[in-house]
Amino acid sequence: MVTDAQLEAFVVEVVEPRFPDGFTLWRARGAWMGGREDTTVIEIAHPGDATSKRLIQEIATEYARRFHQTAVLRMTVPARIDFISG
Repeated sequence: MVTDAQLEAFVVEVVEPRFPDGFTLWRARGAWMGGREDTTVIEIAHPGDATSKRLIQEIATEYARRFHQTAVLRMTVPARIDFISG
């Protein structure tokens, strides 16, 4: 279990420096390899270039190392992003 304080430190030290323009983070509950567990989802909208992919790999690798994870799921899907203002 990653505490809120541990997660906040991870975000400040690892995620924000790599994606200062923004990301979305939420806590979730999931199942993997026959067990249920709490999980953290970090969603990052990025251009899909080599630099962004490398930075995401760095985040996943550090999360696995820091929190002793067997694996970290990385999902990549194409998206269209629009900001609508009133």
